[in-house]
Amino acid sequence: MNEKILQQILLELKDVKSDLGEVKTELSDVKSDLGEVKTELSDVKSDLGSVKSQLNENTQLTKAIYDRQEETDAKLEALSIDVHKAYGKITNLEDKLAFNSYKAFQNEEAIFNLKREFGTGSNRLENKKKKKNKSHGFSESCFFMYNFLFGHLKTTNFKHKVKRNTS
Repeated sequence: MNEKILQQILLELKDVKSDLGEVKTELSDVKSDLGEVKTELSDVKSDLGSVKSQLNENTQLTKAIYDRQEETDAKLEALSIDVHKAYGKITNLEDKLAFNSYKAFQNEEAIFNLKREFGTGSNRLENKKKKKNKSHGFSESCFFMYNFLFGHLKTTNFKHKVKRNTS
């Protein structure tokens, strides 16, 4: 019985030994796989460092673009304000020019009427005949020029401006 037990123990030891050999083989395979994983992990870390570097560079570029855009917006706003100021000045000058032209036409009409009224000899008689035929008081060229240049003033409140500026 002793020998049988010893035989069984030996047989069991051989099985354990062969299982142990398989475990060692699998362990070396696991170590090999672990080495490959470490290599791949270091590659991933290297790539990640490159991605982080590119991300930082892109962030800096984006910030620079944003800052430039703010500067451009400020310059555009300043130009817009300048254009509005210039437009206001031009409008004011146009109003003054229209008023001065209107006054010049009034003065020309007054001069025309004085010349017609105080004309000499035969001109005086002709002027009286013309005066009966013309009710507007302007010379033809003056009347035409006034309507041509300032016909648009009828649509504005220009007469109010004239009254206010002449009083």
